[in-house]
Amino acid sequence: MPKSAEGIVFPYKGEDLRYFRMRDMDYRETSVSTGHMFPLQILNKSIKQSEHVWILRPKDTIEAVFGIKDHPNNPYTGIPWLIGSKDISLSPIQFIRIARDFIDVFSSKHRWLVNLILAEYTTAIRMVELLGFTVYKIHPVQISDEQYYFFTKYNEEVTYV
Repeated sequence: MPKSAEGIVFPYKGEDLRYFRMRDMDYRETSVSTGHMFPLQILNKSIKQSEHVWILRPKDTIEAVFGIKDHPNNPYTGIPWLIGSKDISLSPIQFIRIARDFIDVFSSKHRWLVNLILAEYTTAIRMVELLGFTVYKIHPVQISDEQYYFFTKYNEEVTYV
């Protein structure tokens, strides 16, 4: 556990997420790729598919759920994800600091980190750029009626035996 996250981030252990209030843009971003599931279904699917999952809980309410899953066709690639709630209380600086530390953990185990981001979700795009990802805006991907950008981060220091 990164030091910046102590007392704020916890491994997910089956906490009740029925009252998690997903941000509207997070729902829009994830609903297309999940077949327009309900927010709780999206969270449960993400959790079930992931190798590791954490919750951001600086107070009594879960403010974000995030994790990483292995790419199904490439063992060197991890797919990081984060679903935030409408209740996030951390300052942007503290949130970015914790996220950077977890991205470092993810990068130590996966040579590539990759995912898609909704092209209109400018706040999230700025965040992943601050975390050191490259966002490929010149080649959007069309999924249903939405455009997405790939974002990636490469760590050449990761070696595999």
